[in-house]
Amino acid sequence: MLPELFRLIGSDRYLAPEDVVRAAGPHPATAAVWDVYRSHFGGFTGATLDPSFHRLSHPATASGRVHLDPGTTVVVVGTDESLSAQLDELVRVRQHVRIFTSAGGAARLGAHGLRPDLIVAEHEGAHGTGRASSALPLVAADWRTSSIWLSSVPQDQLFVPAPLPSWGLWQATAVAIAIEAKAARVALLGVDAEVADAVSLRALLELLARIAPFTALDCCAEHAPKRGWVGAAIGEVAGKKLSGPLEISRWSATSRDEREQQARTGLEELAPLLGRARRLLAVAEETRTSEARSSMAALDAAADELMGWRQDVRLRILVQECLCAAELARVWRTGIDRADARMIRDRVERAMRDVIGQADVLAAAVGRRRAA
Repeated sequence: MLPELFRLIGSDRYLAPEDVVRAAGPHPATAAVWDVYRSHFGGFTGATLDPSFHRLSHPATASGRVHLDPGTTVVVVGTDESLSAQLDELVRVRQHVRIFTSAGGAARLGAHGLRPDLIVAEHEGAHGTGRASSALPLVAADWRTSSIWLSSVPQDQLFVPAPLPSWGLWQATAVAIAIEAKAARVALLGVDAEVADAVSLRALLELLARIAPFTALDCCAEHAPKRGWVGAAIGEVAGKKLSGPLEISRWSATSRDEREQQARTGLEELAPLLGRARRLLAVAEETRTSEARSSMAALDAAADELMGWRQDVRLRILVQECLCAAELARVWRTGIDRADARMIRDRVERAMRDVIGQADVLAAAVGRRRAA
């Protein structure tokens, strides 16, 4: 099993490792996990952000958790170069492994007569274009996934994984889901993580191998070796023969009405902050036409105020998970360079525009649903 601190840190609810220790208790891996979070994700994964508010129209009626038989091998299949060379071997061992993939990976596998056990969809950019196929057995789609993409998935095949051990990268989330389901072995295929923008993914996969008790096998190691993952050919990872569909436990997910009411409640709770955000935006805009010392002092005070908001945990969660305002969430973590008045103005202005804009979009979305 993964330590709870992995999910907690990936949720972006904490600003310092001491906060995580208070929430989850002491753990020897806390410093290592936080270092990856800070060094490779800038202290903010964005894994809970839903800027298009897909959660309001998400069609799932069930949440769920994956279960695996003892000794099971899970192969997490991506679409990188290493997949092509070993597809035939994957076909040969299919009855001895569970396959977790993305929608793009499912399409590639389907062309070779392979049907995965699970599609992991975290948000609209994680799975490529097109709709999910009803021929696929199970789709684990978090609340950020577009209802358009999910419209063809039958309800008995769709669930929202909960709790979701996510840092916003579907390949690592698939590995984490397998670990949480007590997979004995997890193998990577087509997850080469060799390009420059895959550095964060590689660091996260290496972290998972370090902090969780499973055998980590890398069937694409010749492309980009990952510490803690042992190089292997796909034919070497098979476990015992499996039968039947992937097992999950299910329970009722929050309904659309409940999600809509949560959004309304969040907006009401945020009303004082939104009023202040409009005032701080006006302050930033006023400095564009004034070089007066009083204007600069007001701008500094505005920066102090918005940075001070981060000390309120409840407010921080609402900004990130209700409004999904990424600009302010990142400013809270990076701070504002006070040596440059233009930089102060730009950071304040962008953050406040984002907060106000996201609030307006959310208010319009729940208003439309109420009118309907």
